[in-house]
Amino acid sequence: MVVKAQATFALGFVQRAIDLAQSSPPSWQSALLCNLAIFVVGSPLLVSGLSLSGIGIAFLLGTLTWRAFGLSGFLLVATYFCHWNGGDKCENGSKGGLRDC
Repeated sequence: MVVKAQATFALGFVQRAIDLAQSSPPSWQSALLCNLAIFVVGSPLLVSGLSLSGIGIAFLLGTLTWRAFGLSGFLLVATYFCHWNGGDKCENGSKGGLRDC
């Protein structure tokens, strides 16, 4: 009986998180929840590419972007970050983005 109650609680929590993430317009709760989930999943990339202060600024930027523009705006900023981060790892040592690779 306890296992069933825990499973029901977990499913309810997951469903609430999905509903919160899909809210339109995005709320502060949804922005924080989604950004936190993305940071947990993407932490290996963030730790290797950013300093501690950079991670804090990226979290703030992600939360504000999600709150202001929703998923599409967040994906635009994340794509730009990944593009620029990829450019920093060019073989020629240039930091001008992918166009200089």
